[in-house]
Amino acid sequence: AVGLAAAAYFACNFILVGLAVALHGRAPVLATLYRALPYQAFVTLALLSAAPLVVVVMDRSVLLVLLFLLPLTAIYANAAMSLNREYQALHDQLTGLPNRTLLLRRTADALTAAGRSGGRCGFLLLDLDRFKEVNDTLGHLLGDGLLQVIAYRLARSVRPGDLVARLGGDEFAVLLPAVRTADVAAEVAARLRAALAEPVRLEGMSFEIEASVGIALYPDDGATVEVLLQRADVAMYLAKDRRTGVETYLARADHYSPARLSLLGDLRRGIDRGEFELHYQPKVFLASGRTAGMEALLRWRHPHRGLRRTGLGLPAVPAVLRRLAQGRSTVAARHGRLLRPARVAGCASDAAPRGDCGVTCSIAGRRCSHPATRLGLLYYTRSPRGPQPAHQEGVRCILMRPAAEAAPTATQLPCGG
Repeated sequence: AVGLAAAAYFACNFILVGLAVALHGRAPVLATLYRALPYQAFVTLALLSAAPLVVVVMDRSVLLVLLFLLPLTAIYANAAMSLNREYQALHDQLTGLPNRTLLLRRTADALTAAGRSGGRCGFLLLDLDRFKEVNDTLGHLLGDGLLQVIAYRLARSVRPGDLVARLGGDEFAVLLPAVRTADVAAEVAARLRAALAEPVRLEGMSFEIEASVGIALYPDDGATVEVLLQRADVAMYLAKDRRTGVETYLARADHYSPARLSLLGDLRRGIDRGEFELHYQPKVFLASGRTAGMEALLRWRHPHRGLRRTGLGLPAVPAVLRRLAQGRSTVAARHGRLLRPARVAGCASDAAPRGDCGVTCSIAGRRCSHPATRLGLLYYTRSPRGPQPAHQEGVRCILMRPAAEAAPTATQLPCGG
């Protein structure tokens, strides 16, 4: 009878506590009970094992039972401190959402379960658009309040069993342990963006938040947690570039392959070793056949692959200077070296015909705003090419940036000549 009473007590307490925890955390009930079973069983067994001691002590004097209060209080306080430390280690302090550690752990469990059942999982990566402007303009205190509102909305916009986590800064992730198709994941992403689209009022001001969401699916896009995270990140930046808001991972749009990274390393070393050559392409008037000028094109003579004109994972990077590692600031700092007047002069004096013609050089707009590139362009425009003073170099810089960013570069270049 005592054993049955103990079992009934444990079952009722375990189910009720587990159900409350699952409902509070919007987690699956069965998964929550499964994870809590070892801990709850150990605690219940420890408490029940003290029952014979309580009976013996009460046989002597009821007042002696008070001696159990101090050790039991110490055990309870230690257990509460342990649970609090575990919660802090697995949750974001600002928003209360699960952090990266808990997200990766739950994702690994979901992938394992999906692998056994043959199901699919979804992984969403969400980044707030232009959130940095809020922090820079109004301060981090208001930005933190905005993040708390966003976290609350995201947590209330997912399905029961889905997990919303904050990875850091203005980046969030959502784990969908069970999805049938990519359309289901896209519907969840659209619901998240709709929840964020409602204006947020803080400190008497109204904010409209937009987000870009990238989707990766298991096992379609990756079989491990790290691969899913990387490919959801690729899809998220694709959504930013296309301004579509939501994008599913596309292998053909993923340029971040190991071969590309290796080629980027070769590219940087090639610039330092002088493996790039300037070739000149004439521009001719069709009516008269007279040469109007020359366009400087950059070619890469790779030590193992030979003279490269097209991509190998870097589309047209070795072929045209304006495409030289576009978006790579580490390579952009070397633009000044590529535009050194002595090197341009040496190639141009041999390749360009005598007469009034200039050399044009196309450079990506984002690189024109880089200080090192701008300095190289100024040197380039100021230096004479060879002994004939009539030969001047002209630089055509394609500026596809906002006017406020392009103005300093546009005003400096004419001053250089």
